[in-house]
Amino acid sequence: MDRRLKRAILAVAGSGKTTLLVNSVSLNKRCLLLTYTDNNADNIRKAIIQRFGCIPDNVMVSTWFSFVFCFLVKPFRVENCPPIRWMLFPKPNEVPRYARGFERFVSKEGGIYHCRSFEFVKQYIGEKKILNRISRFFDAVFIDEAQDFGGYDFDFIEMLGKADFSVTLAGDFFQHTYDTSHDGNKNQSLHSDLEKYRKQVGKYYELDEISLAESHRCPPEVCLFITEKLGISIKSACSACGCEPQLLESKTAADEVISNDSIQKLFYNNAPKYNCNAMNWGACKGLSFDCVCVVLNKTTYNLYKQDRLSELNQVTKNKFYVACSRTRGQLIFLPDSLVVST
Repeated sequence: MDRRLKRAILAVAGSGKTTLLVNSVSLNKRCLLLTYTDNNADNIRKAIIQRFGCIPDNVMVSTWFSFVFCFLVKPFRVENCPPIRWMLFPKPNEVPRYARGFERFVSKEGGIYHCRSFEFVKQYIGEKKILNRISRFFDAVFIDEAQDFGGYDFDFIEMLGKADFSVTLAGDFFQHTYDTSHDGNKNQSLHSDLEKYRKQVGKYYELDEISLAESHRCPPEVCLFITEKLGISIKSACSACGCEPQLLESKTAADEVISNDSIQKLFYNNAPKYNCNAMNWGACKGLSFDCVCVVLNKTTYNLYKQDRLSELNQVTKNKFYVACSRTRGQLIFLPDSLVVST
């Protein structure tokens, strides 16, 4: 692999992003694999162990914020900066809005605000030192869930585009359900339009929209539903399951689905309130199930009935897409009015 190759793979759900990245790992080069969520980091570690029998000494797997704190913040001494002891994950309204200097980044107790942690690194350590440190330890960097890098953290992706080591990004634009960071207007509209995102990433990376263009999870019936109803293009590499996605609207049918533990129930939010194996739409990213029931909130249900699901706001549409694309087989819909919470 060209040491300086920069590649951004725009994928679809279930196309094998993690598999492709893990298969790109080599025992002959020092590899860093970064991802956003703990669940995905665990999946990557399991896949590497399955391939090599262990995590090789030349391979490091890390979540984004662990990498920023342990690899970029802690090793450097910033003059006059108060001691940084941990990373804080406050709500947006809990981050000091008008603070200046180090108070903008570090709390009185010594916690660095996660949403400004890379801004701190960029401002006080600098791009040159960051890239030099990474290249000292790694020959290749792989980033999964790249679509979720937002706010100041997207600057890291742009920065890597200038590095003298190879970088591979993999992500599904329409699975952008959470930002790694969100602070003010920084990169606020980055994920509002696919063409804009392509253009921004394409400044530094060669775009690859072919390698992971087909889902190896979702059957053709589900892919067709997503394409026609949501306007998100996705093709299937699987055999037909023989079941069209269906909406159930009777209380009897709803009770049967909710009580069937072999069917994974996915709710818009507040999944723990329901007495069944339930998860929220956005939280199920990276997972697969044999049969999925997507429970529709009032807004989504009304748009479903009117054949206007493509009009969902972008964040809700992305979460709905994530939920629908979790199934390896049947896809069922229920209005939440038929499901009783505890």
